[in-house]
Amino acid sequence: MAWLRVVDDDAPPDPVRLMVLMDSLAPSYSVVLTRLIPIPTVTFTVTPGSGLASADSPWILLRAHTDLCLSDGWLLERLDAWAPNGAHLGSAEQLRVLAAG
Repeated sequence: MAWLRVVDDDAPPDPVRLMVLMDSLAPSYSVVLTRLIPIPTVTFTVTPGSGLASADSPWILLRAHTDLCLSDGWLLERLDAWAPNGAHLGSAEQLRVLAAG
């Protein structure tokens, strides 16, 4: 979970900015790894939330959570973004794969 914004830009998130910010954190699963390995994205889907159209702050609170990690390396991550006032800005689903190492 982290507060994010685009540096030196006070514009609130629009759909494109939201997609960029939602893909800016390291994979949530990486916190349990003991060494760095590639975890590339296979698919990434963002769904704007009802609060995005009225967002007035450049900051978003992003929460990423690993929902599924299979023994063959497939990893499903879900993300949610909120404005400082608590409005839901959007959700995302990211399918990743743990690269063989």
